[in-house]
Amino acid sequence: MTKILSWNIHTNKGSVTKDLQRVITEIVNENFIDIIVLQEAFGSFINTALNAGLLQYDEILFPGNTVQKGVRIFTKQNTFHTSTFIKKGKKGNKLKFVSLKKLNGTEEFNIAGVHLHSKVGNTERQRLWKSLPIIEEIKEFEKKSLNNRTIIVGDFNHNPYEINLCDPYYLNAKDSKNLITTLTTKPISKKFGDFWYNPMWNLLGDYDYTSSKKNKERVTGTYFRYTEDETTIYLLNSQ
Repeated sequence: MTKILSWNIHTNKGSVTKDLQRVITEIVNENFIDIIVLQEAFGSFINTALNAGLLQYDEILFPGNTVQKGVRIFTKQNTFHTSTFIKKGKKGNKLKFVSLKKLNGTEEFNIAGVHLHSKVGNTERQRLWKSLPIIEEIKEFEKKSLNNRTIIVGDFNHNPYEINLCDPYYLNAKDSKNLITTLTTKPISKKFGDFWYNPMWNLLGDYDYTSSKKNKERVTGTYFRYTEDETTIYLLNSQ
């Protein structure tokens, strides 16, 4: 199983604390991460941090991308064959796309590392129109790579249930693999194009997420930005 880590580490053009470098190294090594996708990752210190532990990583370099910033993709050494299809979006700090094939195996897929537009200073419709070209480029890159097995990973700046992620003409992301299988086998699905499975739904609410190895309940829940127009409010009436 391929393990992927995505994290917006929010470094200020190379400014980073020793604690952050230590945490990155610990997470990567303890979980035996295969692919790392970072956002707002400035400076060469990232390469040093990722190669300071037990595992060693190579950064995938994109044509014309000489500045180490924005979305960056790293793969564990001697694990993947990187195809010749390596692309960055028109806004190189928002999208990076690469086709990978696991060595000594048949696993072949694409990684689309993204950093969609923030809610800060943008309405939902503004974010939709700003991010739509990024999604369109991903679909275009899929066709050119002749492989539609794509994992989109990164900082979406959206909650899983927001319209921009669920819209049939945007990402069309659903919370159920079984539902996607059903819809893709029915004629009605042709009206809505491709579906994406979004596993982040499983981190919301009181989902009983138990580790099979240790039979130990893990922490559930995730952080989301509160706004009155998108958050359900429950009123309790005590009598």
